[in-house]
Amino acid sequence: MSNALPTSWSATNLGEMCKFSGGSAFKEIYQGNANGDYPFIKVSDMNLSGNEKLITSSNNWIDQSILKEAKAKTFPKNSVVFAKVGAALLLNRRRILTRDTVIDNNMMAAMPFADDNHFLYFLLQDIDFGTFVQSGAVPSINQSQLEDIPVLVPPLPEQQKIASILTAVDDVIESTQVQINKLKNLKTGMMQELLTKGIGHTEFKGSLVGRIPKAWEVKQLGQLAKLERGRFSQRPRNDPAFYGGTIPFLQTGDVPKDSPYISTFTQTLNEKGLSVSKLFKQGTLVITIAATIGEIGMLKFNSCFPDSLVGIIVDEAVADRSFLLYSMRSRKYDLESLAPQTAQKNINLEILNSFMLATPTLIEQQLIGKSMEAIDQKIEVATQKYIHFSSIKKALMQDLLTGKVRVKVASQ
Repeated sequence: MSNALPTSWSATNLGEMCKFSGGSAFKEIYQGNANGDYPFIKVSDMNLSGNEKLITSSNNWIDQSILKEAKAKTFPKNSVVFAKVGAALLLNRRRILTRDTVIDNNMMAAMPFADDNHFLYFLLQDIDFGTFVQSGAVPSINQSQLEDIPVLVPPLPEQQKIASILTAVDDVIESTQVQINKLKNLKTGMMQELLTKGIGHTEFKGSLVGRIPKAWEVKQLGQLAKLERGRFSQRPRNDPAFYGGTIPFLQTGDVPKDSPYISTFTQTLNEKGLSVSKLFKQGTLVITIAATIGEIGMLKFNSCFPDSLVGIIVDEAVADRSFLLYSMRSRKYDLESLAPQTAQKNINLEILNSFMLATPTLIEQQLIGKSMEAIDQKIEVATQKYIHFSSIKKALMQDLLTGKVRVKVASQ
């Protein structure tokens, strides 16, 4: 927050902007109703689809008689609600009520004194409650702490203009997320269809991996690719003399769960580190085999990695790497089931080499691989758009909510 007070703004605290109040106890006997006069929301309801900003749905509803019996209170439309206790508090999620609503006692509501313009929502989004929590095993924040948080507040017309700008960006972010969700659902359907039924097949047969097109074969992964474990033979592995160079050194966590491509890395090796490791080429498929099993991605750069990862070097004469990537991603849980039931699950090269896959002709593999790549490219474009506008929103909030950048209103 700037030390210079913007012209016509006031330095105050949240208690002067809104009234804070905690929710009501929600006994199990009142839970489970799918309809009623009032939604009764819990912290978990903020995660429901469609509730990313505005609370439009709830898992529980109550009627007027239960409201009276439970001695619960309602909070009006446009109140901003949030978690006030537990780990959820630290997530700093804020939501706006769209109707009179009851909230449980793990939540709190901020009810604006001025006419609603959603400025309070954005202001609360910009405050990290984690810096104000009470000490103790379970993080929590109370009404008096919230009331004392200092804020800068512009005149109401400027609040409304700021809120309208940020709302417009929010609308783009939300519509982009909807697009991403639709594309991901389409991708799931395509994977199920193409990897089990193929393209244009009318005759099917039973196999070791389930029902597949009659023209397909079942092959072991080792027949389609060469498998090599990563290597880093130096002990101890945390010796700083081997790190800090320009050579990417993947860790298990660098293999993404959503994207098919490995495009980032968290560690690097120097030339000394490379001498005790092995460099895998761009395009190699990399799969996790220890603790987390079956996450797989395609390298977008040359890289080394430890033996908790395996490089799958596809034989392009018999297999398409994109097809193999998506086929392995679709079979993650089957691969996990082959891991010995030990304290820390892992699989070895023998298990991986003998893993059975439904295998079309190379031409059909290529067609399926290209189809899946196309949908992932659309997801990536939409994801980058989401990231871009989220970054814009963050920068706008820093500028507009501090008065660093002023907005023009009709009276100015």
